[in-house]
Amino acid sequence: MQKKKRGYKSVSTSIMLICFIAVLAVSTMISTLSIISIRRSFTQSMNVYHSAKDEGYRQEIVSETQSAISMVQMEYDLYKDGKQTEDEAKERAKEDIRNFRYRDDQSGYFWIDDLDYNLVMHPILTDQEGNNRKDLKDQKGNMIIQMIRKSCTSKDKGGFNEFYFTKADGKTVAPKLAYSQLFEPWGWMLSTGNYTDDMNKEMSATEKSIQRNNTAMLSGIIIVSIACILISTIIARKVGKDATKPLTEIKDFANDLSDGDLTHNINIKAKNEFGDTGRELNTARDNINSMMRKTTESCNALDDSINEFSSNFASMADMIQSVSSAVQNIAENNTEQAKTASDSVEGIESLAEGIDSSSESVSALDKNAADMMDCQKQSKDTLADLVKKNDATIADIKTMSDQTQQTSDSVKKIAEAANLISDIASQTNLLSLNASIEAARAGEAGRGFAVVAEEIGNLAQQSDESAQTINGIVEELVANSDKQISIMKRMSDMSTEQVEAFNKTSETFRRLENSLNECFASIKTISDNIRTMTEEKDRIKDNIVSLNSAATDNAASTEETSSMTAELDSIVSKSKDTINQLKQNLEVLTEAVSRFKV
Repeated sequence: MQKKKRGYKSVSTSIMLICFIAVLAVSTMISTLSIISIRRSFTQSMNVYHSAKDEGYRQEIVSETQSAISMVQMEYDLYKDGKQTEDEAKERAKEDIRNFRYRDDQSGYFWIDDLDYNLVMHPILTDQEGNNRKDLKDQKGNMIIQMIRKSCTSKDKGGFNEFYFTKADGKTVAPKLAYSQLFEPWGWMLSTGNYTDDMNKEMSATEKSIQRNNTAMLSGIIIVSIACILISTIIARKVGKDATKPLTEIKDFANDLSDGDLTHNINIKAKNEFGDTGRELNTARDNINSMMRKTTESCNALDDSINEFSSNFASMADMIQSVSSAVQNIAENNTEQAKTASDSVEGIESLAEGIDSSSESVSALDKNAADMMDCQKQSKDTLADLVKKNDATIADIKTMSDQTQQTSDSVKKIAEAANLISDIASQTNLLSLNASIEAARAGEAGRGFAVVAEEIGNLAQQSDESAQTINGIVEELVANSDKQISIMKRMSDMSTEQVEAFNKTSETFRRLENSLNECFASIKTISDNIRTMTEEKDRIKDNIVSLNSAATDNAASTEETSSMTAELDSIVSKSKDTINQLKQNLEVLTEAVSRFKV
C-alpha cells in the first residue's frame, strides 16, 4: 500500500544539497578572501615599486654625475701636475663628458654650464655652446639655468630640479628630472637627468606585466572554485544515492510492518549501521512472529477461563447482598455513638495541620537559606578562581611584553647590520669612482676596467638601496613593537584594576555570609519553638484518641463485619467488571493479532 506523500524531500537530495551549499559557501569565502588579498598585494606592490623605481632613478643620475665629476677631476689633476695646460685639460674634460653615456640604450648624457650661465658643452645642442642661457626658461616659465645655479651654489653643491627640456633627438621637449653638481675649480655645473615620460613608459611596461599576472591568478582562483563546486556536486550525488539505498529498503520494510505483513525480509549486506539495523529488524520480525502465535493460543485458553469465572462470581454476588443488608442496620446505630468523639479529633487535626504547615514553612526557609549559603560559597570560590586566572593573565602579558622587547632588540641589531651594509656600499661606490678615474687615466687600455668599475658602482648602489629598504622595514617593526608593548602595559593595568574590583566583591560576599549566619540562628530558634508546640499537640491528640477509642469499641464488631461485607461485595463487583473488561480486551487483542500475516 503506497502512502500519500506531502512536502516530501528525499534524504539523498538533502545530503547533496547540504554538501553543495557547504562547498559553495567555503569556495565563495576562500575565493573572495583570495581575490581581496591578491588585489591588496598588487596595490601595495605597485606603490612600493613606484617608490623604489623613482628613488632608483634619482640614485642613478646622482651616481652617474659623480662619475662625470671624477672624470673632470682627473683632467684637472693632470693639469695641476703640469702634464697639460689648463685649456687642454678643459678641452679634454669637455670631450670626455660629451662622449660619456650611460643606461643600456645610451640615452643618458651630460651637459655643462658655468656659474656665469654660459653653455660650456652640450652633446646635442652643440651649436649653442658659448651662449649665455641666464634667461632660458621652459614652457612652464621655469628659469632652467638659474634653478641649476641655485642648486649648485647651495650648501650641498648640487641638487635636483624639474623642468621641460629637449630630448636626445634634438626636437622633442618633455618634462625632465635633472641633477646638477658643481665642479668648483673651474666653476662648471655638470647636469644630467631622466625624462619623466621615459620613466613612466618603463614603469608602465612593468605594471602591465604585473597586472597580467594578477589577472591570471584571479582567473585561476575562479576556475578552481568552479571545478571544486562541480566535483563536490558529483561526489555528493553519488554519496547521497549510496547512503540512502539501504534506507529505502528499511522504509519499505516499515511500510509492510505498518500494514501487518511480517513476511518481508531485509537484505542489507553492508557492514555499517544500516546493515546492523537491517539484521536487528529481521530479528525483531522473527520475535514478533513467535509472539503473535503464542498470543493467539493464550487468548483462546483465557476466553474459556473467563466464561467459567463469570458464572461463579454471579452466584457469589447474590449471597453477599443478603448478608450486607443485615449488617448495615447494626452498623448505623454504633456509628452515631462515635461521631461526637470524632468531631473533637477533627479539631485537633486542624490545629496539627496549622502547626505542620508552619513547620514546613520554617523548614523551607531554612533550606532556602542553606541554598543561599551554598550559592554564596560557590560565588566566592568562583571569584577566587577568577582572581587566580587574572593573575595568570597578568603574568602571561608580562611574558609577552618581555618577548616583544627581545624582538625589538633583535630588530635594532638588524638595523645595525643594515647600516653596516650601507657603509660597505658607500666604500664600494668610492672604490668604483677611484677605479673609473684610474681607467680614464689609462685611456683606451683602461676602458674594459672602466666597465668593471661601473658594474661595481651599480652593485654598490643596489646594496645601498637594499640597506635602505631593510632600514625602512626595521623602523616599521620597531614602531609596531613599541605599540604592542604600550598595549600590553594598558592590558596589565586593566587586569590590576580587575583584581582590586574582585577583592572588593570578595569583601561584600564576606558581609553577606555573616548576615546569613545570623539568619540561620533566628530560623533555628523558631524551629525549636515549633517543635515544642508539635509535642504538646501530639500529647493532646493521644488523649482524645483514647476517648474516641472507647466510644468506637462498641461499634467495632458491627463496623468490621459491615466493612468486610461491603469490601467483599466491592471485590466481587470489581472482579465482575474486571472479567468483563478482560473479555473485551481479549476480543480486541484477538482482532488485532488476526491482522498480522505470519
